[in-house]
Amino acid sequence: MDVPIKAGAGPLAEQVAEHFRRRIASGQCPHGSKLPPSDRVPGVSHVTVLKAYRSLAREGLVAISRATGTEVIARQEAPCYVLITQHASRIPTITDAHLSGEFLEQAHGRNGRAEIFHLPTGRIDTVAEAERMVPDNLRQMLLDRRVKGLLVNHPSCMIGLVEWLQRWSLPVVSINGPSEVNRVKLDRRQMYLLGVQQLQAAGCGRILVLVPPHDEDGAALVEESPGDGVTWRLMGASFAPQRAVSSGRRIIRELAGGELPEGLLIPDDLVGLGVLLGRQGMGKDAAEMKLAIATGTGQLADAFASVIQLRYETADLLSSALDIVDRCFGMANHEPVVTQIAFTCIPPEEGTP
Repeated sequence: MDVPIKAGAGPLAEQVAEHFRRRIASGQCPHGSKLPPSDRVPGVSHVTVLKAYRSLAREGLVAISRATGTEVIARQEAPCYVLITQHASRIPTITDAHLSGEFLEQAHGRNGRAEIFHLPTGRIDTVAEAERMVPDNLRQMLLDRRVKGLLVNHPSCMIGLVEWLQRWSLPVVSINGPSEVNRVKLDRRQMYLLGVQQLQAAGCGRILVLVPPHDEDGAALVEESPGDGVTWRLMGASFAPQRAVSSGRRIIRELAGGELPEGLLIPDDLVGLGVLLGRQGMGKDAAEMKLAIATGTGQLADAFASVIQLRYETADLLSSALDIVDRCFGMANHEPVVTQIAFTCIPPEEGTP
């Protein structure tokens, strides 16, 4: 059995011990199984392996016998899937309740244990901030090696936490977040182009697409400006939806460059803006404007008179994230795995109650 050894990663005996700790925790070395003889581990000396085994014995994981070898005596508790999210302070695309319920269902369907941790709303930008914010029971689960992998919702608000979690050498999956780690992301480019296509098919000649700040796919399309009669607008980070409520028509006309658009495309990040415009800011004009909204829920179906919903399935999002955990669990090093989730279209006849 090969043991991966990395130069500069600490004492050799500790690297060997950590390798077998992981195999025991994951069930790859189950209760009653034997670890390889200390002189049969390629590339590592007998003395080093024996030192590692003694360390495991002190932890109560193995029993060493000259007659029978080194036997695993720890009884494994099935490792746990963990979801970390925040209480959203805006109208979210996927509500916490919807996401949490689907996560528990998906994890239990894999015969796995599941835990959910809700952190207070706010940014966690540094590892030091993460150290202060991580709940004690999650920290203990990590120390006890009772975690199989971690899903992080709202990762752009918790960059420091994502970095801190990576130090535990477990699969960390960012839900629509940083590209440096495993992630499941919405195919936002496909979403924008699908929305424009559907509005054009509905007869809209003038279309306004609102792109939230920090949306790389949307910003690229703003630069490209594809489509005749389509105005692409990147919203500034300081834009306040409340301003649009008091003067919705004027704001939309300004964004569209003159006349009110016949079609409006709003992605999930701006769902709250769409609700405010449809129910308050636009008044009767909302009944004359077709809306394409990208969302994981149907919460805007009654805000505008004619709504084309661009939907993704929360079940697909979480299933893909858990697939990554299952695939990467126990792997010491691997390239980040990225999965994209596409949108489908629900026309007004089906999407409007």
